[in-house]
Amino acid sequence: MIRSALITVLIPVTLFATGVRFRAERRYPAPRGVNENYWAGDAWAFFHRAAFNAGKFGGVLLQEKDPGEKWGDLTAFGLHWRENRTLQSASVGFLRLRMALGLTADHGGSWSGSDPLSLVKPPVHRSLIEPATSPGDCDAFPLTGAGAGFQMGGLSLHVLQAVSRVDRSGTGLHRSAIEIARKGAVNEAFSFARLSAGPVGVSGAFLRRTDDSTVSTGRVGFDLNIENNLRRLSGEASFGIGSPGSLPVAFLVGMYGDAGAFRHTLTASRYPASFPSRRSSSPFGVNHNLAGGYGIRWKPRRGVTVTSGIEVLQRDRGSTFRAGVQGEETPFPRTTLLQRFTVSSSPGETTHRGVLGATWSPDRNTTLTLRLPTALHRSDDSTSIGVGAEVRLRHSFDFGLDATVSASAAETDDYNSRVYIYSLSFPGEMGSSPLYGSVVAAQAMVTVQFGEGWRLRGRISRFHWYGRDSIGSGFEQTSGPSRTDLGLQLDWNP
Repeated sequence: MIRSALITVLIPVTLFATGVRFRAERRYPAPRGVNENYWAGDAWAFFHRAAFNAGKFGGVLLQEKDPGEKWGDLTAFGLHWRENRTLQSASVGFLRLRMALGLTADHGGSWSGSDPLSLVKPPVHRSLIEPATSPGDCDAFPLTGAGAGFQMGGLSLHVLQAVSRVDRSGTGLHRSAIEIARKGAVNEAFSFARLSAGPVGVSGAFLRRTDDSTVSTGRVGFDLNIENNLRRLSGEASFGIGSPGSLPVAFLVGMYGDAGAFRHTLTASRYPASFPSRRSSSPFGVNHNLAGGYGIRWKPRRGVTVTSGIEVLQRDRGSTFRAGVQGEETPFPRTTLLQRFTVSSSPGETTHRGVLGATWSPDRNTTLTLRLPTALHRSDDSTSIGVGAEVRLRHSFDFGLDATVSASAAETDDYNSRVYIYSLSFPGEMGSSPLYGSVVAAQAMVTVQFGEGWRLRGRISRFHWYGRDSIGSGFEQTSGPSRTDLGLQLDWNP
């Protein structure tokens, strides 16, 4: 009944869309939660997005289910209107919020310091309230309400009022009876406003969360953004309100410079554990008392690029250090060599990772890639090592067909020494997969272009672990030493 109702909604809505994405995926064998009927739904994963634009009006419809969820588990819709006068934009429904550097208000994305090489990119200053465009913006912790942007002479004003139903668990999965009961079980009211004049802005956010009890918190922030083609200075400081006995302060400052062949970014931040973090984005992705990062991209000569980054985070449980360097060289046409090394150190453990790679294009339609990833993990009482190999071939045919195949293998002592391979993922999905233990993998993807703006992608991935009777744990566990992932995605972007 639910599936029939879903199809009834999808067909007419899609007919009026100006951009469409359908995705269906399935894993074989099915996980234990499906086989034992512990989960409410089947093993299929499904995603549908339809975008609409008609003059000043537009909208986005999202529908999604994860494996084990019922069909129609997530349905989200947002509308927007844009104008060039005083009221510049207005949005209602499931929303995405990006303001300044994200400390005072943010929903739908956050900083992440897991890759030190990304530090060459400076923090991005934004002023954005619009309909959500992905399930990650809507599942478990949605932002539902209305927002608008105004322009009055040299002043800009953004306001938002949301009343959202969020999950008590926050996982975004609604498969078991417990997870379903926690879906939308918490009421959350969120109010936000930001006033800016030129490069300077001031903002305020207030959040009221009602679960077994009511908790109210707030933030007041100040931000600055000065930039030209070669330099940029962005910063935001936010003061938390509502934490007992303290006035926690978070800040993020990024300074970016571009001298042609040499680009670099210096970042400093603070985001303590006492800072009220809901609807806020944490620099480096975790709480820290003080952090600093520096990234460099240097092109010493034509065909050579060196990227490096280093970050240090001082946290309550000790300091975390990450650093990395990557070199890319094109010694002759259609050939690129890659060397990459990163190290991550925190109290009690250190992880080293490296990659050697080469890419060769014998002609404009064919690309062959070889990667050799390695990992070394050390803790206070053990050392583990991982090695892997990956070969990937892509060929584009002249009649609108693109095919990619890859084969990978890894031998690691445990999960800590896992290595990462390139995942033949659909647009919008994560592009890497971890391999650990004794495992081989084979992947293939085919893309067909037809009509005006239509693309159909099909994917199959096969993984086999030696010496295992099952894969995973708990209700995610699948029987046997192998698993197969199948997927199909249809995109229309005229």
